[in-house]
Formats: sequence, C-alpha cells, structure tokens
Amino acid sequence: MKRCKSCQVEVLDETVTCPLCNRVLSDDGKTVKRERMYPDPEEERMRLYGIKNIFFILLGMIAVLMGIINYITYNGFLWSAIVLASILYLMVTVSYSIVHRRNLAAKIVVEVIGGGILVSVIDYVIGYEGWSAAYVIPGLILTADLAVVVLVLVNRKTWYSYLMYLIFIAVLSVVPVIMYLFGLFEQPLIAWISCGISVLTVFVILAAGNKQGKNELARRFHT
Repeated sequence: MKRCKSCQVEVLDETVTCPLCNRVLSDDGKTVKRERMYPDPEEERMRLYGIKNIFFILLGMIAVLMGIINYITYNGFLWSAIVLASILYLMVTVSYSIVHRRNLAAKIVVEVIGGGILVSVIDYVIGYEGWSAAYVIPGLILTADLAVVVLVLVNRKTWYSYLMYLIFIAVLSVVPVIMYLFGLFEQPLIAWISCGISVLTVFVILAAGNKQGKNELARRFHT
C-alpha cells in the first residue's frame, strides 16, 4: 500500500505520486485486497445462462416423461402436445424476457406471439373449434396494442422508438382476419375490431407525432 508522508494519505491504486501534493509516494510493502464495488456484468450473465440451461434440461426431461406417459396411456387424446406447447412457451418467455432483458415493448410482442401459439395448439388438440383465432388471439393483440400505446404516452419524448412495435402488432392483427376469410372460424367480429383498432392506432400515432416518426420509418426501411 502506498502512502504520502507529507499528506498522510493512503493510495490504493497504481499512482506513483500523491494526488494532493504531487510528491512521490512511499510503499510500505503491505498488500491491500480491494473488494469489487460493482457486480461483474459478464459473471452475472454467465450465472443467468447457467440457471437457464439447467432449467431447460429439467423442462426437457418433463416433456419426454409426459410424452412417454401419454403414449402408454393413450386413449385418443394427445394431451402431451398441450404440455409440450406450454413448455416451449415457458422456454421462450424465460430466454427472451428474463435472460436477454429486452425492452418492455419487445417483451409484450413476444408474449402475444407465444400466447397465441399456445392457445392455438390447445384449440387444435382438444378438437378445433376456432375459439383461439376468433376470441383469444384478437384479445391478446388488443391488449398488446393498448399496452404499447400506454408506453408511448408515458415515454412521449421517445415515442417514435415504439412505432415499429405498433406496426408489427397491426400486421399480427391481420392474421385472424385472413384465417376467417379462409373459413377457419365463423365469428369474425372481435378479429375485425382488433385489426381495425391496431391499424388505426398506427395512423393516429403517426398523425399526432412530428417528423421523428417519419424519420424512424425512413431509418428502419432505409428509404
């Protein structure tokens, strides 16, 4: 450990002169172990990845076990497919939302996609009736659209950073409408409402915003 005999201060770093009087520091030969003041981000990241991998291995074992049990006790109902879809949804949620720590709007979009896939699988496995595309998915899209609009209102100075998420949600809202047009379900009201509100939201946000919105679109699409 280094010390200034004039100022009587101790210096812990590699400085050779006193920061107060610029005199050469003397070394008393003692070594001071300095504790880390801040967590190492790389160490924290590796710890999270380790936990995630262990978690995924356990989920994989559960999925295999459920598949074997379903095969042995099969009575015409493939319930293990629902379990597998739920596990995959959980894996996506953990990997994307927790480990990667993306922004909140991205998490909302991922949750909507994962939730839509999950309910679609459940609807198909238990005997497809179209309720997932007619009610649940449009409801999820409306919820996501509202959530991102709230983020825009809360973060008005950087509202344009959420524009692409609103556009992507609007594109997703068209999917149930297309499914209806192909005759995959018979109750299109909520699907049309979801699509209309999502698309309208994009135009309203663009109209209410300034040139930053157009600049964001130009930057994203290189126009």
